[in-house]
Amino acid sequence: EAVFASLENSINRILVEQIRGVVVMCSGGLDSSCLLHVLWRIAKGKNKFSLIAIHVNFGLRGIQSDLDQIAISDFAAQLGVPFQAYNAAAILPANSSRSHSWTRACRRRISQRFNQMGFIAALAHHRDDVAENVLMRAARGTGPMTLLGMEQFQNNELRPFLSFTKDNLAQYANSHGILWRVDHTNLEDGC
Repeated sequence: EAVFASLENSINRILVEQIRGVVVMCSGGLDSSCLLHVLWRIAKGKNKFSLIAIHVNFGLRGIQSDLDQIAISDFAAQLGVPFQAYNAAAILPANSSRSHSWTRACRRRISQRFNQMGFIAALAHHRDDVAENVLMRAARGTGPMTLLGMEQFQNNELRPFLSFTKDNLAQYANSHGILWRVDHTNLEDGC
């Protein structure tokens, strides 16, 4: 419950601003499933903001991508959270490599649509992602200012898990009976 209490406090500070609601970018994995659950708990409490679960199907893993979409759709329905799925290729035609920059651009395009309607986007990046991000930027030879990690709230994007590890999220998920999908391609080559 430490995860929930800390997040509720930080989200309350951010939600003081007038927003219509929060769109939760959900892959169906551990991190985003926890994020959806935490924000659902906060939204149904005293805060009462609109919540929408968004899934972008990139189609990179065939039937497994479709199963991710079904799993997060079912979880959102279980919580009573509206769900919308998008086919990434319809949002932004894929380049031949279907790189991380392409997936990021697709998600950003969707979140910008919702930003125009007064929503902020919630992303499930956590402390382990920050370390990985800094290392990747350093390896590319990025300048010192861009080596800084991610911000908790920036450009209408909320990242409430930045002070938590993946292990913290797994503990939260297990204590609340949250099921999640595992993208086995993330486990390849030591990832």
